Amino acid sequence: YKVQLSGFYDITVYIDKYYGIVLYIEKDNLDYYDYFKDQIDMKVVIVDTEFLYEIEDIPKSILNKVDILANNGKIYLKINKELSKLEMMDLLENSEIVCNIN
Repeated sequence: YKVQLSGFYDITVYIDKYYGIVLYIEKDNLDYYDYFKDQIDMKVVIVDTEFLYEIEDIPKSILNKVDILANNGKIYLKINKELSKLEMMDLLENSEIVCNIN
């Protein structure tokens, strides 16, 4: 990919020990700041967090490896033990990751 980056970026790095890393990148449009072509400035914040997985049907194979949470009629899973690759793939295919992005 040929991506041209310039300007100021706020980057938040969310780290979950079971899933990995999610980057949230937001470009600030600062009118008063003039950047040269391909010049980048950024603020990086690292957040150690636990992802939740919004799901409708909970796979029976992972019941002893997750905590089940309910809120506003929705079911969320929080991993508390390492999942196998197949279990993690099944969870990711049937859920939506929820993390605290401001």
